[in-house]
Amino acid sequence: MISYSIFSQTFEGTVLDNNTGIPLEGANLYITSLKTGASTNTKGQFKISIPSHISQTDSILCSHLGYYPKTISYSDFEQQKSIIQLQPKIESLKTIQLTGSKHLFSSLPFKQLQAMPEAVSAFGSTRIDNKIYVVGGDASVVDQVVQSALHNTSNNARASLSDLMKDLRYDSTWESFSTVLQIYDIASNSWTTSDLKLRKRAYQTVEHFNNQLYIFGGIRLSTNHKLQYLDDKIEVIDIVNNTKLIDDTNPHQTANAASFRYQNKIIVLGGSTKISPNGKKTFTDAAHLYNLETGYWYALKNMPEAKASQGVLIKNIIYLIGGNNGKPLAHIDTYNINTGNWQHMGDTVNAMEAPAVTANEHMIYIYDKGQLITFNTLTTILNCYNINLTQKQCALYCCENHLYLIGGFTENNFLQSPSAQVYSIDIDEFLNTKIKASKHLENP
Repeated sequence: MISYSIFSQTFEGTVLDNNTGIPLEGANLYITSLKTGASTNTKGQFKISIPSHISQTDSILCSHLGYYPKTISYSDFEQQKSIIQLQPKIESLKTIQLTGSKHLFSSLPFKQLQAMPEAVSAFGSTRIDNKIYVVGGDASVVDQVVQSALHNTSNNARASLSDLMKDLRYDSTWESFSTVLQIYDIASNSWTTSDLKLRKRAYQTVEHFNNQLYIFGGIRLSTNHKLQYLDDKIEVIDIVNNTKLIDDTNPHQTANAASFRYQNKIIVLGGSTKISPNGKKTFTDAAHLYNLETGYWYALKNMPEAKASQGVLIKNIIYLIGGNNGKPLAHIDTYNINTGNWQHMGDTVNAMEAPAVTANEHMIYIYDKGQLITFNTLTTILNCYNINLTQKQCALYCCENHLYLIGGFTENNFLQSPSAQVYSIDIDEFLNTKIKASKHLENP
C-alpha cells in the first residue's frame, strides 16, 4: 500500500517468493532516481521514507540472494497491489535438488501443545487477539460395529455365524454434545473453561463483535440422544462480564454453515438443513446478513450452488474452500461483499468435505487429513504439503507466524472418537518442506 502526506511520502510494500508466496526477509529495495532504499523484515514488508512524490515512471529495483533481481515501475507496482514477486534462480533450485535435498522435510514439522480439557469435534470457534474460544462441539464416540464385525469374521477362517453375532452385540457408540466454552491462551499455552453452561449443540458457527460471542446454527440432540434437530437459538456471550443472552430470531437454521464477520455485520452462507435415516443430507444455497447493531436479518443473493462449506474473509472477499453438496468438493469460490458477485476461481488438487481454513493477509492455509495447503490469493498458486496428522472436523488458526490446529476426531480400528490434541506449525517451515503437489489457478 502507498500512503501520502503533504510533507512526506511513505512507500510501502511486500516481497514474496513467486512460487510459494512465502514472504522474503532480507530482500533489498532501491528507488533508482532517488538513490534511496530499504530491506524487508521477517514478514517480507518494507517501508521507504522519501522526500518528494515519486513519478509513475520511476523504477524500483528488488534483489535477494538466490533470486533473480527484478526492476518494476511505480505504476506497475501499484497495479500489483504493492506486491513484488521474485523468481528463484534455476541454479539455486538445481543445487537444492542435487546436494541439499536432505535438508527438505518430507512432511511439515509440528509441535504438540497443551491438550483441550474436553475432547470435541465439529465445534464452533473464533479467535480474539491471542485467545481461541471453542464452543460446544461433538463429543460422541462412534463404533462402526457392523464393519468391525465383518472385518474380524472375514479375517478369521474359523469364524462362525455365532462369532459374527457376538461381535455385533458389542457396540460402544455413545452420542453426546458439549455445553462447555473452552478458552485457549496462545501466549501461555494454557486452557481454561467458562462456568457458563451453553446450549448442548455441535456443527454450529461462532463470530465475535465488541467482546461478545455470537453462537448460532448447528444441531442439538433430543433428550434420549436418538434424534437430532436444527438449533434455532442464538446465544450471545459477553466474555468480559461472563453473561449469556438468548436471541430467538435466526432465519438461517442450518448445520455446518459458513459465517464471516464484516464490520458490524455477520454473513452466513449455506449449510445442511436435513439428514435422512440413511445419512443423506439436504443442503441449502441460502445466504443471510445479520446486522449486529440493529438486530435485523436480511436475505442476500443465493449462492451458485447448495452446499456446506468453510472459508475465510480477506478484505471484502469471501473465499469458500471445498465443502459438501452430497459429495466432497474441490471448489474455490469467491463472494465479493461490495458487489454481491460470485466467482468460481478453480479447484484444489483434491476434494475436501470439511477442511479447516484460516488466513494471514493474502495467504490462505487449508488443513485436510494428512495435508496442509497454502493458497496465495495474489499469485493464485496452490501448494500441497504432507503433515503426519489425521484428525478431521478440527479448527485452524493463525497467530504470530504460527498455525494452530485444534481438536477434531480421529478414526482407529473402526472407532471414531473426539480428539483433545492441539498442534502448532511454524509458517517458516513451509520453506524447509517439500511441496507434494502444486497448481496455478487460471481464473484469478
